[in-house]
Amino acid sequence: ALFIPFPFCLDALMQVADINLEFFHVRFLLACLMRGQEQRLFACAVDGRIVGMLFLALKTALFYSGLEIKYIATLRGRRSDDEATPPRGVGRLLVSGTWLLWKTAYGKAREIVLDSEIGARRFYEHHGFVSKGAHRYVLSQPSPDLLRTILMMAENCPGLPPKVALELGELVMQRIKRLRRHSRNDRERALHAQVEAMAQTALSSCTYPAIATAATRGLLRCRRSLSELDHLLTVASQNPAVRKAFIPGAAPAVGVVCDDRFTQHLENIFHLENAKRYEAIRSVLEDPSLSGKLTRIAPRAATPAELVWVHTPAYIDRVAQTAGRPLTSFDLDTQTTEKSYETACLAVGAVFNLVEEIWSGRIQRGFAAVRPPGHHAEPDRSMGFCLFNNTALGTRYLQRRHGLKRIMVVDIDAHHGNGAQAVFYDTDEVLCVSIHQFPGFPGTGKLGEVGRGKGEGYTVNVPLRKGHGDGDFLCILHFLVRPLAKAYQPEIILVPCGFDLWLHDRLAEMRVSAEGYGLMTALLADIAAEVCGGRIAFVMEGGYSAEGIRECGLRVLQSLCRPSPSNLETLQKVAADNPGRLGALKKAIEIHRGYWDVLK
Repeated sequence: ALFIPFPFCLDALMQVADINLEFFHVRFLLACLMRGQEQRLFACAVDGRIVGMLFLALKTALFYSGLEIKYIATLRGRRSDDEATPPRGVGRLLVSGTWLLWKTAYGKAREIVLDSEIGARRFYEHHGFVSKGAHRYVLSQPSPDLLRTILMMAENCPGLPPKVALELGELVMQRIKRLRRHSRNDRERALHAQVEAMAQTALSSCTYPAIATAATRGLLRCRRSLSELDHLLTVASQNPAVRKAFIPGAAPAVGVVCDDRFTQHLENIFHLENAKRYEAIRSVLEDPSLSGKLTRIAPRAATPAELVWVHTPAYIDRVAQTAGRPLTSFDLDTQTTEKSYETACLAVGAVFNLVEEIWSGRIQRGFAAVRPPGHHAEPDRSMGFCLFNNTALGTRYLQRRHGLKRIMVVDIDAHHGNGAQAVFYDTDEVLCVSIHQFPGFPGTGKLGEVGRGKGEGYTVNVPLRKGHGDGDFLCILHFLVRPLAKAYQPEIILVPCGFDLWLHDRLAEMRVSAEGYGLMTALLADIAAEVCGGRIAFVMEGGYSAEGIRECGLRVLQSLCRPSPSNLETLQKVAADNPGRLGALKKAIEIHRGYWDVLK
């Protein structure tokens, strides 16, 4: 059976004249066409034969809008003895189609309404309509039978908005709660059977995994003996989406590079970028929840010949000359002490060893717990507490040592990743994305900074005003970073990770929680699993609260240790978000549509 807009053609009009549907005579249909109301007419067709029709109208009043089923009729009238019996369930299919139309095309309507006929009252009540007065019925939540038909229709409509699939999942979970109760009479047993049939349809959904996973979650929450639900759980186990969500795969191999020598930079100097930052992340590595899950990787010092892959010889020499000096200032923010050059070389080498382990396949994901940070350092100058650009040099290492041609850098520090942008601004071999607070330090990272020459379109900036939280960053990762990654197909993803998006950080004004960091990490790891075999490396950047580093760092590492996909329910809700609500994201998508077809 098909739910379709009424096809205004000679054959359809001749069928209407022949089948004698109440309300829907040919003159009425032609009048609708002349009045421009043809888009309100729908039909149920079986094997090319019209067996039911529907006419919708918007019912409005002060502060109210409802989608009204003005007329509905199914096949009846005189039939010859040799003609097939009219199919059952046509009315249910018409109401199901109306529900999906309501959710996709009439979102401003509060509910579905109709004026009842006395003879059809049982039909309305069976499908979930609730009486509101003498002759008025309202449908807000469909009955199990109606919901089952809606689910079957949805399965054959792959273009539904994600929020509709999520809502269907929620409705399925609510109905499955019925299975917790024992049936005490025939009516309850019949209702129980309807719920089971609906659940089985939901569990089989492949077009919308959110529906199948929601149904499985609802079953597992039932307080009844699960042995009574074995047949439903068997259906669930046959759905690949359910297996992926509920049967964990092998834990990913996660590497961490750290070394207590990272405390020697700015030793005994009062500075926001101090040794307590490293001590905070080191304490996270000892958390019991991470026991046995991390592979420790020893760092090594990068050589001047490797540093020159990004930085000028003159600048490298200028930093090297500070070795042994008690204090040297490069600018108001950036200073060195006796062992800062040595420590900065160790931080770069730590990233080299981490990405080497990932690319070799010995680990899949990694985290570089290093300092000093690096993402502000440009080829010929230090900046913003940064001496050498750890992530940019790690990118160059992969290019020079292993010949990589497509590397993606996703900077989630609160401040713009100007260093990587400066290094890779004119190449298409690195796709740089930065999500940052603007206006703010260092003053770069505007929407119009998109790259130059071969690199035009390969620099993507999302400048955000202060106050953005978890949902906003997840929305940007899902609606911008994910499609870009799928289109670009990087060989590895590098993430300069600052903990200064945390809501109590001293140098930024964002509102991301520790849980938000965990979800961002999970989403980025999922993206890596989709496009580059799961290869992803996080490199520690900013974050100027020891508490924030401990709380957010723990969530990041816990997420890295979970197999993909993780936090599936929350991330499915992100997919149902509206990217247009974020002005900077909307503008970034509009700008980069000119370079990336996937954003059109």
